[in-house]
Amino acid sequence: ITVRDDGVRLFDGVLPTLIQWGSVHPAESLPASGIALRSLRIAHPRASALRRACQALGLGQVEIGEGSCAIEAKLQTAQGLRTIGGTLGL
Repeated sequence: ITVRDDGVRLFDGVLPTLIQWGSVHPAESLPASGIALRSLRIAHPRASALRRACQALGLGQVEIGEGSCAIEAKLQTAQGLRTIGGTLGL
């Protein structure tokens, strides 16, 4: 897991923490949940720098905007599209 020794998360916690799962991702063995991630949006005051960091990590599909620290995910569920997330309490 990409957490610094001091526990501080980069970009005030909005840069996704990476986990190296090995040759098989655990989700491969889970039964279908009926839920699918449709989009992930992140906001940060230093959006340009965060965008470059995400691209370097292969996360170029994440939408990044300028603003207060926030993460928002849109999930497709059996009950329709649902949005979770919001500003981070920093």
